[in-house]
Amino acid sequence: FGDIGTSPLYTFTGIFVEVLETDHPTPRDVVDTFSMIFWVLTFVVGFKYVTVVLSVSHHGEGGAFAMLHNIFEQADANGRGGSPGLRATVTFATMLA
Repeated sequence: FGDIGTSPLYTFTGIFVEVLETDHPTPRDVVDTFSMIFWVLTFVVGFKYVTVVLSVSHHGEGGAFAMLHNIFEQADANGRGGSPGLRATVTFATMLA
């Protein structure tokens, strides 16, 4: 379905045309569908954050920067540390996440 920005649009179409078998959903159908999409995305993102990002440990600390530090340590150990510019870009992207 593409990225997370457009996939709800395709999901709306799939639910109304294929599941409900109607081209004219009621306002209640639209609200219910939006609610389902919102809570599924919230649950999936929250579950992945808790199970992946918070499970990473760097000397007792967790989170996105602990994961970033572990990635950089592994890259240095393999001889693929990357340039300082790449490290700065990845660090900046982590701050935005």
